[in-house]
Parts: sequence; C-alpha cells; structure tokens
Amino acid sequence: GAQDASAAPPDKPPESQSQPQEEPQDEVADEPSQPEEGAPTAPTTPTGSPGRTMYTNANQVEDLAVDGNTLWVATLGGVVAWDLETGESVQYTTLDGLSSNGVFAIEVCPMPDPVVLVGTDDGIDFFDPETGRWSRRPELVEEDAPDPGSDPEDYFRTVDEVSALHCDAENGRLFIDYWSIRILDLDSGDITELTEDEGLPYNGFSQIAISGSDIWIASGWNGIARVSNGTDITVFNEESGAV
Repeated sequence: GAQDASAAPPDKPPESQSQPQEEPQDEVADEPSQPEEGAPTAPTTPTGSPGRTMYTNANQVEDLAVDGNTLWVATLGGVVAWDLETGESVQYTTLDGLSSNGVFAIEVCPMPDPVVLVGTDDGIDFFDPETGRWSRRPELVEEDAPDPGSDPEDYFRTVDEVSALHCDAENGRLFIDYWSIRILDLDSGDITELTEDEGLPYNGFSQIAISGSDIWIASGWNGIARVSNGTDITVFNEESGAV
C-alpha cells in the first residue's frame, strides 16, 4: 500500500555513494604565456587586490629611472620595477594606489630620503617602500590648470597631466612640468613657477640639464631656454635667430 506521508525519510546513503557538491569557483583568466628565457618583456597582467585583476600593457615605455639595483619604468600600463640582479619584476597599477595607469615621467629624488615619484595624467604620485603602495601628492600641482591655448603639444594633454619631472639633487630642487615649470625646493617645500610670462618659449619642458647655476630647458617644440640667476631667461629658437 501507499507509504505514510509522515514517515521518516529514507536512510542516508553510505559515504561511498554520497556525491558532495563542489563550491562554485570564480572563473580565472588563463595565465599569459611566459617569454623566452632572457627576453626582457614587461609583464602585462599585474597582480592586484584579491578578487580583482587589471589587464594593462606595460611595454609602451615613457621614462626610466635607476635606484640602486632597481630599474623603475614609467609606462602607459602603470609602473614596472625591475630587479637588475634577479631579473624579476613587479608591475604597479591603480589597484596598487596609482592615480592613473598612464604614467609619463618617473624620478628618484631625495626628499630627504630617496623617493620614487611619478607624473601621471592625474597628477603626481609617491611610492611608499614600506607599504608597497602609491599615494597622490596634490599639493605639488594645482587643481585647475590654465587654458592650454594653441600650443601644438597641448592638444594631447589632460588637465591634470604631469608629463615630465627632473630631480636636481645637488641643488635640492625638483622640476615639474605642469602647464608651467614648477620648481619645488626640497628643503623648504616652497614652490616657484616659471611661465611664458617670465620669458619661457613654452609653459613646460621635455628635458632639463643643469650647468653650474644655469638651468637649460628643452621646450619640446619651441627651442631652448637658459635660466640664469634664477630669473634671467634667454631663448634660443628660430624666432630669436639662434636656431
């Protein structure tokens, strides 16, 4: 006859017959193929915070800096630190505190201890070797950049982009390309500014060289400027007849 509906459920099957349910696993992307031994290819898949992965390409290199046995590389896929002895590398992205993965400049500068700092398209970041993370330094750039005007190089810049850095450790200065040439005094923290209003051929720089007390500035597209005695600016370009 029919079983009583209130009857106890059938006995649990023996352990050997039980089929435990496996926990569902998150999908994990295939690991990138490893380069041939000795090939210095930048990593393209950095490790991020748990549960998150960012895919960037660190092979488009914008700038380099060396600190001891570490080669620091500014790329459009974040920052790569290469150990020159072991050949191992670490890639840092916004998952590690960078303001942006678009990094255009990198310097190691004593402030007073050596610090790695980078210029991104969203300001300046400093690396903390104790935590292995990056933090932004908004006090070194203004929140609102001036009107870029009609300079050809400005068409490709974002408002907060810091596209070049130069550390003059001997004279305790950091030069920042941020819609002008901003000069940070590493001892006092004071910032002075040089612009076209003071006689520069362009509100920024691509390279800087120091010779004695003179500052030589490559404007990037409008010649060279020499700054003497802090404020005396001489321009060497086609307009001045020197180039």
